[in-house]
Amino acid sequence: MAGPQADICNSTSIHVRTMSNNWVFELPLAASLGNHTTPKPPVTYQSPTDNYYIRSMLLSIAIVLVPFLFAAILNEVVNFVHSEDEEEDGHVPRTIPYKLPFFKSTIPFFFDGLHFFEYLSRLCSGRAVTRIALLRNDLYLVCGARNVAEFFRHSSLSMAPAYGIALRYCFGMAKKATTVYLADTSGSRHQAIPGSNVDPKNRVMYHTHESLSRGLLGTGLAPASHRFEEHLAESLHSLKISDQWVEYPDLLQFMQDHVGAAIVKAIFGPALLSQSPQFIRDLWDFDDVVFQLAKRLPELCIPKAYKVRRRLLRSIKQWHNDARASSANLVAAPDEDADPFWGSRMVRERNRMLLQFEHQDHDSVASTDLGLIWASVTNVVPSTLTLLMHVSRDATLCSAIRQDLVDATEPGHRPKFDLKKLEKHPLLLSMYAETLRFGVQIHVPRAAPHQDLCIGKMSIPQNKLAVVNSWLAHNDAKVWNTRNGTFPLNDFWLQRFLVDPNDPSSGPICSPTRKWEKGNAAVKEGSEIYFSNDGLEGSWIPFGGGHNACPGRLLAKRVMLLSCAMILTFFDIEISADEEASKFISPRFGFGVRKPKGKTHSSEEPPLIPQSIPYIGHLLGIVRHGSRYYSKISANYPLPIYTLRVPGKKMYIVTSQRLVSAVDRQPKILSFDPFGMEMSRRLVLPTPAGLEAMKVNMYTEDRSWGFRPETFKTMRSTLAPASDLEDITQAFLRSVLSFPGLIPSKEFPLFDWGKRLVTRASTDAIFGASKNPFQDPAVEAAYRSAPLPPSGP
Repeated sequence: MAGPQADICNSTSIHVRTMSNNWVFELPLAASLGNHTTPKPPVTYQSPTDNYYIRSMLLSIAIVLVPFLFAAILNEVVNFVHSEDEEEDGHVPRTIPYKLPFFKSTIPFFFDGLHFFEYLSRLCSGRAVTRIALLRNDLYLVCGARNVAEFFRHSSLSMAPAYGIALRYCFGMAKKATTVYLADTSGSRHQAIPGSNVDPKNRVMYHTHESLSRGLLGTGLAPASHRFEEHLAESLHSLKISDQWVEYPDLLQFMQDHVGAAIVKAIFGPALLSQSPQFIRDLWDFDDVVFQLAKRLPELCIPKAYKVRRRLLRSIKQWHNDARASSANLVAAPDEDADPFWGSRMVRERNRMLLQFEHQDHDSVASTDLGLIWASVTNVVPSTLTLLMHVSRDATLCSAIRQDLVDATEPGHRPKFDLKKLEKHPLLLSMYAETLRFGVQIHVPRAAPHQDLCIGKMSIPQNKLAVVNSWLAHNDAKVWNTRNGTFPLNDFWLQRFLVDPNDPSSGPICSPTRKWEKGNAAVKEGSEIYFSNDGLEGSWIPFGGGHNACPGRLLAKRVMLLSCAMILTFFDIEISADEEASKFISPRFGFGVRKPKGKTHSSEEPPLIPQSIPYIGHLLGIVRHGSRYYSKISANYPLPIYTLRVPGKKMYIVTSQRLVSAVDRQPKILSFDPFGMEMSRRLVLPTPAGLEAMKVNMYTEDRSWGFRPETFKTMRSTLAPASDLEDITQAFLRSVLSFPGLIPSKEFPLFDWGKRLVTRASTDAIFGASKNPFQDPAVEAAYRSAPLPPSGP
């Protein structure tokens, strides 16, 4: 029989054939009952010829591309002429040439920052300020040690514009709440920037700076350092590691879970983590995606980033609410720095202070605290790991440092360290300083809100964002000592900051710039090696510089020194990662620090199938081919199980019957429940209370969802081969036989008829014919036409 017709009396299958060089369709899909009818002729569509199709495609591409090519050529001419004009005017910063009109330098700046700034380091040599043209705004890049030092000394600078942008796009503050930050042009000094007319009660940047300075640089520094040491010691002692080797698959995660958690407890208190045990893991998940948020990508493009940020903000608001309620029951605020609910006096007073500004509420304060928590933890922990890795790889160095640490250790059940002695240890200090020079890759933004800013002979327009890049400063070959290339600036040299009075080639700065050492009465021939960062103003800037330098810099220094001292004293460490995994990469250049690459795929996982298109190849294949995509992979890679990496997830595809059976035998480990729960949430749209009821007893460590165990017990007992299942089957058959118009006519739409029959019969069997809502045709029609709701948070 030609075409998609079938005789249901004589055949149980429907055949569809494809005609050569033609595409054959026939709708609707029909079935014939009783007498055989003559099939209708198929509707035929003749495919276009290949040549015509190719010519049309090429013409369309040309029509689209010609305007862009013309614009690109015109842009190059304008750039050239403009650069010539800039060369003639010595006060106007030169604009970095760009290749893409409209986008300008936006793509390389945000998506290929390291290579872009390597290019700038060659192009901007000798220039005080260079203009970087971006899609939304232009940036003015300040280069050179002397110019950077001059830049940080200016008293007319404000960081409010950059801070407000970060609060909104990175940390989720509402647009209205950020207006008080963006409108504050008074700066962070006690005396407002000349020209500012901001109401003193809305000087949010000044009060924020003062609060952080008291809590992290002033009276709060020593108590916070002590609390950190106590929490880290307690965490490390809880591991119960003996003289037997214990393998940890990820040293970075080890540091995140112990050092990171100790920092949070020291500043924000243990209550936050006890109320939200998943907070630390969420924080590091957020750190992985925060740079995507900084690029202002919409939620549609990066749903994981928005979801994890919402989880963190919920946890912070819950902690805030509990802390406010508990604090209200106190007769008086505690006198000491530690607070049982807020963690520290700084956090308690800061929370109260921020709520007094315009447009601020509990949601906006949660966003500012998320920013503070992220800044307090996520850079110092990988920096500590960098320091620890370089020490641990040298057994001789490790032994020497342990010997020196004996003098700085106070005896007791849990050894404590004398911070004053640690902070005077030359080698430790050199390694600390080199870690930050080697690893910190941040943009330091400022703006002059009321007047043009002059750097050298260059002028930066009023209210335009100017930035200093620490990577450029830390890799300036004109400043830093490399011992004639023996220790390149891209390598870690632990003795870079050590000065040997008997060795003129020692020290952090190269010999031609070592004028600071001449005439120094304290340096005498034959004296001991000492640590020095003298002469590095504008060159060593891991914490920024000037009045707005990072207020947590001293606490960060103590965290790094204490962590390394404690871990080296308590444990022997052997780094088992190979050379490739130990390489340092820049996952978010301009927004953080270098990190070890680590293993992108564990050897214990199923083999990883490569992608034809990086990052999205498998996703495109699944969308295009559906389940056939797995068959295509299996044909090329005959494996019993393999891994597919798709954006944000990994998929493990099992193809072996033996392994499928093994999966079925692991119901407590492997479950379909999370997918069933998500589909239920999207299909039936339960109320929040109903959703919570569905999640009871099924909130697992990996935050997946599932149905209540009691629900599955009931379903299994009902559908097991027994009397209940027999009753359901009989009810189904009765409903089929009583279906209205069981055989409505000789010819009818088979698929539509089958859907209605099975839907009515199955729901009659489950709900009972008298109570079945699908007896109402309107309900059934609504069910058919209801669109599948999009996946939400």
